[in-house]
Amino acid sequence: MNQKAKIQTLLDNTPFPGAGQSIGGHQVIESAVDLQGKNWAIYLRGKLSSQQVKKALKKLTSTHFALPVQDKFSLVSFTAKGMTHARTNPPGDVTVVRGHMYYARPNPISSSEFDKEMDEMLIDNPEKYFTKYTVKNQDQLHERLWKGVSYAGEAYGWQKGDDLWHRIASFIMPKKKIKKKNS
Repeated sequence: MNQKAKIQTLLDNTPFPGAGQSIGGHQVIESAVDLQGKNWAIYLRGKLSSQQVKKALKKLTSTHFALPVQDKFSLVSFTAKGMTHARTNPPGDVTVVRGHMYYARPNPISSSEFDKEMDEMLIDNPEKYFTKYTVKNQDQLHERLWKGVSYAGEAYGWQKGDDLWHRIASFIMPKKKIKKKNS
């Protein structure tokens, strides 16, 4: 899939606005996406406060989005990293919001290789090592999976029916302590 097709897929499946559209009731003058650098920018008409920007971008930055492709852009989330004001001629006052995109990638191995590997990792008492979550639909599944994503380390799990089992850290290195996040 080429760059242009990837950007079109992103625009079609997320609320990321294009030029001339609006987001949160504010007109978008221009927007840009850099898939390689994982950065984005949105230029909004007017001099907006940080609260106005936060409210306008809430739909974009508050959740992840599933894209209908099977490569490294299968799940994406947008995080705002900063905002500045500029005065241009035309259109006048402009608020520039910049941010970063985070991608969650699918497993790098085939499903048959994964099944074979998982068959070797059977345990008698999964409740002892894994946390069980109930997910009733695809949106709940995506939300729960996204919460398990970390930017470093390992995570393991599987889904069976409405149950999702998850564990952080590895069986290979069981002496490593798992610290719970305070959230």
